[in-house]
Amino acid sequence: MSVKLFKLASTAPTISDTTYFLTLSAAVTVAVNSHYTILRSRWFTGSGGTAASGALTTNANGYYNLCINGVLQQSALYTITTSTSKVVLNNTGTATYTIPRSAPLTLSLANISTEVVVP
Repeated sequence: MSVKLFKLASTAPTISDTTYFLTLSAAVTVAVNSHYTILRSRWFTGSGGTAASGALTTNANGYYNLCINGVLQQSALYTITTSTSKVVLNNTGTATYTIPRSAPLTLSLANISTEVVVP
């Protein structure tokens, strides 16, 4: 009588990321209970100045990170509008804030997909 072995299936995550950059040409002031919108056309990829293309979307397991002047922002402080590919900076606080001119903004999109791997 022979013994039958079985195969184990596992999931291996695949992460793909895209990073966009923007340097503000003027200071941006966001008043209390207000917002500031940044269109996709203002973002660039890499140092070559290639304009961002495609939608600013992630898959169901993906996420966004926004850094302003090198500081990671809380997700409550910004909104990504995927239908129109806009980044909206929100101010729900109690004081007006200003992002200085020439401040670098970095937007990272990470898509995590899982696939079943059968060895």
